[in-house]
Amino acid sequence: MELFVREIHTNLDADNMNKDHIYDKIVPCNPHGTTGSQQDGGSNGGRSFSRWAAVCLGLLCILLLGLVVWMTIRHTAEKEELLARLPEDRNHSVNRKYDLQNNATDLDNRMKKFKKLFRFTYPQTWNESRQYCQERGGDLVVIRYKWEHMLLNEKGMNGWLGLTDQGHDGTWRWVDGSPLTLQFWRKGEPAIRNGRGDCVVLHTKKEIPERTWSYYDCSARHYAVCEKK
Repeated sequence: MELFVREIHTNLDADNMNKDHIYDKIVPCNPHGTTGSQQDGGSNGGRSFSRWAAVCLGLLCILLLGLVVWMTIRHTAEKEELLARLPEDRNHSVNRKYDLQNNATDLDNRMKKFKKLFRFTYPQTWNESRQYCQERGGDLVVIRYKWEHMLLNEKGMNGWLGLTDQGHDGTWRWVDGSPLTLQFWRKGEPAIRNGRGDCVVLHTKKEIPERTWSYYDCSARHYAVCEKK
């Protein structure tokens, strides 16, 4: 009986030792199917990606900052240039305004002047022509401004002008008593004093409008250019 009990204990001890060996061989179950070294590699890869993402984001921020700085500098430069040009543009606008006003005034004056002009196309002496003008409420034309002379030349108003040196040889005066200031003599005229009274005729010439005056003896016969008062 004792021998039987010993065999039973011996068999139980052997079974317990076999179970221990079996447990030693059991490997813990990994639900994700990776080993510890593989998990470490994945963790390192994730950290590397995060670092690259941070670097790229930083570079993008630097580029955006540089773009903002460049646009600010450019905007400031354009603003300063615009401010610097404002006085010049303002002066140009003012000058342009005055030019337009002057042109409008000149045009208005030209129209008024032209409406006052009339001609006598029958050749007469200077004194006869002046009498003709006066009988019709005017006088021989007086030229005070260059545009008036240019208007006469443009409209082909040939004839006696209200300019003479009668009574004062070589001293030219208009019929209204004003002295000669603007002059549009033909080349070589007027000559030296000749001891006679001379009067001036306008011979229109579009190609050389500044050289259209000639003087003649006042007894010569020409058309007359009159101007209403």
